[in-house]
Amino acid sequence: MPRADVLVLGAGPVGCTLALALLGSPHRVRLVDPRPAASPGFRPIALSHASRLILERVGAWGAFPATPIASIHVSQAGAFGRTRLDAREAGVPIEPADLEAHEAVLLPPLVGRYRDLDVRVSPPTSQGFVLLEILAALERLGIDPDPLGADAGALALLFRAASLDRDRHLADPERMRMHPHALLDDGHIASLVDAVRSGRPVAALTDGKDVFFGREGDVIEGRYKIVKVNVESIDIAYVDGRGQRRIGLSG
Repeated sequence: MPRADVLVLGAGPVGCTLALALLGSPHRVRLVDPRPAASPGFRPIALSHASRLILERVGAWGAFPATPIASIHVSQAGAFGRTRLDAREAGVPIEPADLEAHEAVLLPPLVGRYRDLDVRVSPPTSQGFVLLEILAALERLGIDPDPLGADAGALALLFRAASLDRDRHLADPERMRMHPHALLDDGHIASLVDAVRSGRPVAALTDGKDVFFGREGDVIEGRYKIVKVNVESIDIAYVDGRGQRRIGLSG
């Protein structure tokens, strides 16, 4: 058998698609399958739109008949419950009329500053406001932003502290209980800096009126002690000894 640079095991849909994608490359490709020939009979297969794009790219999409999936019924014989998914109810596929009715909503950007640059990000993107948090904290810490530099460890702690905010909050003023500006104010940025210096995660809490920031072990308003900061919740203990409770952090 001639030598091959790439050996594809299995001549099913995935194996054949990979072999076609490698055509024209400098690699010698060999496709092998233990079956002597293709299985006879009809074999339906459900493909996503992304799979269709891949098949179009390798020139294989028009080689077989295809029918759009209009509805999906999910159930199990003898089991309780069922689910039905309808393409039109889900808004797919998108028709020209759908695009004509679409209206773009422009929101004012969130603005931050790093060194001598104004940085603007467009909500609602959690990555955007977390970027502004990180840049503001970098300014205060005065560390080297090079991820391979001497301050790489401090950078990792900063990204960890900011990622907790990303997991708890949306940067969409219309849907989050805490406005992004509260997470970008001096108080919260200072708490992120302290979290990096101490290695302890920081949490942002609100009672509907005010916003409070604290780390594990801190006492908030003389009433609660932060016991543990989790990704989606925070464990607090009442200072008066009434016990502990877990508060979900969402939106």
